[in-house]
Amino acid sequence: MKNTFVFINRAEELSFLNKKYDSSKAEFIIIYGRRRIGKTALIKQFIKDKKAVYHLVSRETEHEQINEFHQTLTHTLPELADLKDNWDVLLTRLKEYPRLILVIDEFQNLINTKKEILSRFQKIWDESLKHSSIMLILTGSSIGMMETEVLGYKSPLYGRRTGQWNVQPFPFQESRKFFKSYSLIDQIRSFAILGGIPFFLEQFNPNLSVKENIIENIANKGCVLREETRNLLREELREPKNYFSILKTVAHGKTTFNEIVQHTGIPKNSVNKYLLSLQQLHLLQKKLPVTAHEKSKQGRYVITDHYFDFWFRFIFPNETFLEQNYEQTVHDLIWPKIDEYVSFPFEQVCREIVLSDQPFYAKIGSWWYQHHEIDIVALNEQKNMILFGECKWQKKKMDTSVYERLLEKKESVRWKNTCRKEQIVLFSKSGFTVGLEKIAEREGIILYDLKKIKHILDKK
Repeated sequence: MKNTFVFINRAEELSFLNKKYDSSKAEFIIIYGRRRIGKTALIKQFIKDKKAVYHLVSRETEHEQINEFHQTLTHTLPELADLKDNWDVLLTRLKEYPRLILVIDEFQNLINTKKEILSRFQKIWDESLKHSSIMLILTGSSIGMMETEVLGYKSPLYGRRTGQWNVQPFPFQESRKFFKSYSLIDQIRSFAILGGIPFFLEQFNPNLSVKENIIENIANKGCVLREETRNLLREELREPKNYFSILKTVAHGKTTFNEIVQHTGIPKNSVNKYLLSLQQLHLLQKKLPVTAHEKSKQGRYVITDHYFDFWFRFIFPNETFLEQNYEQTVHDLIWPKIDEYVSFPFEQVCREIVLSDQPFYAKIGSWWYQHHEIDIVALNEQKNMILFGECKWQKKKMDTSVYERLLEKKESVRWKNTCRKEQIVLFSKSGFTVGLEKIAEREGIILYDLKKIKHILDKK
């Protein structure tokens, strides 16, 4: 059996919503985030002990959408059964109910059906609902549409909202709660594969090994995750083949603009357009060295969703073999490379540990210049503090050579070089050699092995 759904965390989001609810004045809240992120679960958790109407918008005609909304209302408020199927009439009547919560989920479906709905909602809010005690919550999974059509400056609804929240994936600390029976190594592997998307995390069976879960719940043609990436992209994009090509290229380590153009064969002007669309969907991010200016040309593109990265790295390129024998394909082509793949997501886990163990660093990322690269660089601008870190997800212990190379590379980092205070941290899946441990003790280097990482995580 797969993970049984249990509502995990979202304490910050729930606190935000409850504070708005307790304000007693009219509230107009926008909740948005990518599909499968857990918006609906969050909202239902919030409203479960409150007077609320929850409505999920279909993709039907406007007439059907209004009719369905009326049916939803009368299920909770049967006295409204005789009202006309009209947005103005139905919504305006709700001002009579003290502190009613109205949730309209997947609001972008209304916009897709008739864009004028935005002006209609603006008028209803301005003339009626904002003078009531209602809490109106609009949610949406189409991030680009919600940011432009609902939150954007040109939107009729601009300036009406009293709060907004972009729901984010779980960090590793929360994701590992889905697999409490796993060792820390397998919790990190699972996070590297599935990321922090609750729906994806729920697909794994904690009673199976990570490898068995890849076979049964990703590679198996009949399982949900096998086609999930393809289906989500087809819902959002008009020309999926070019986006697929770009994402596959990035997943295989070709991350600069020129590398993407060269390896996809797509013209430069078109690549720019596709990259922008993927960034608006929050599936791709252009990252810079943590010390770089925002206009720096050193940008690299990374896939922000671990499962999308895994799928384009292992599933999409191997579909022919998976069709023939998916179990053997995992055994021969995927599992032998899994720890090589995990090494990059492990860096994200290490950054979480740094911010948890040393919270005085306000900015954290990685750094690169030409052939030099440092896994973790964290900054404290006020105190002129800079942290340098390396992460190794490998079978052998980290030795002194990693430390010595880091000493060389950090000298190329141009950031307050004459007055900065430096800290070095090292992360290793398999621990450290005696020689490195002695240097660390002498030089004040902080070493993090899996035992120490687990101790920090378990304290939270």
